Amino acid sequence: MITPIAEGGENNFKSVINNESGLKPYNGFGNFKEKLFAGILQNEYTFGNFSKLESLMIRCIKDSIQKSGIELNDPKSLLILATTKGNIDLLEKHKETDPGLLITELGKTIATYFKCYHKPLLISNACISGLSALIWAQRLVTSGKYDNIAVVAGDLVSEFVLSGFHSFNALSPVECKPFDENRNGINLGEAVVSVVISMNKIPERETQSEILPGYGSNDANHISGPSRNGEGLFRSITQTLGSFDGIPSFINAHGTATLYNDEMEAKAFTRASLQEIPVNSLKAYYGHTLGASALLEFVLSDYALRNNTLIGSRGYHKSGLENPLNIIKESKSVEITSFLKTSSGFGGTNASILCRKV
Repeated sequence: MITPIAEGGENNFKSVINNESGLKPYNGFGNFKEKLFAGILQNEYTFGNFSKLESLMIRCIKDSIQKSGIELNDPKSLLILATTKGNIDLLEKHKETDPGLLITELGKTIATYFKCYHKPLLISNACISGLSALIWAQRLVTSGKYDNIAVVAGDLVSEFVLSGFHSFNALSPVECKPFDENRNGINLGEAVVSVVISMNKIPERETQSEILPGYGSNDANHISGPSRNGEGLFRSITQTLGSFDGIPSFINAHGTATLYNDEMEAKAFTRASLQEIPVNSLKAYYGHTLGASALLEFVLSDYALRNNTLIGSRGYHKSGLENPLNIIKESKSVEITSFLKTSSGFGGTNASILCRKV
């Protein structure tokens, strides 16, 4: 995991527990001249002829497969790559004809570097891309089709993306406040994170995590606006919880801090009778990292699960929801057995997945 806060999952988890944020104020970004808060990587991560995103993905995947001991040139291993916009920052370098702008080319570049046996599975499903990739990985591994799947998700802050969200009046000029009465929009961020999904247990890990089947649902409400009654997310959650005997210890929500998204999620959780379950959003630590957000937040929630620690929802002070939720105000130690991760995105996309201790 590489984020503006730290490198590595353990370091990032410790930082958010200490309420540290990677968001900073900027007086514009390139040709985008508006003031903004964003989570932008400060170090130079590129190497060779690879783009910034390619370099970050290679670095993260390499770390994950070395730690897990798998090889991507194995017929029983697969790479799944998730991103919303891929190498969109190449437009700012006036490389409009660069084939690297295509997500298929991004996949080929990464697959060639690791000498992958199979063509990678590419998922670009708006802001649920990382969670969609996780859902597919769980299904493919438990079905026996593959023994190990490396999942990588990443997106960058760019003039293109900033301009798009600005056109919706969705950007906040201050640090975002998910679910708070004074929330007024999102902060964008960039991050790359990778995991390995496997049927094999990790010998040195005392507490193991099991991912249960997740589901997606598209309410087709609007190209950018979420459903006003949370129908798509409600259906996704209902399917995900259908085979689960019990209730999740906490929910890690999408929680973008826009007026409509947070209200939509609150309605969906209430309709699913989950309004009393502790809920958090991690967007005020990292910003909205687009296709990387759900996988980033899932991994941090897994650390929370295995360390019996609820992560506080930074930026939240007082509820601004029609359907109030049990928002986690500050990090604390409690017994945790499972969690539900949800995500939503443009085009009416929604997804959810469960993870529990075993």
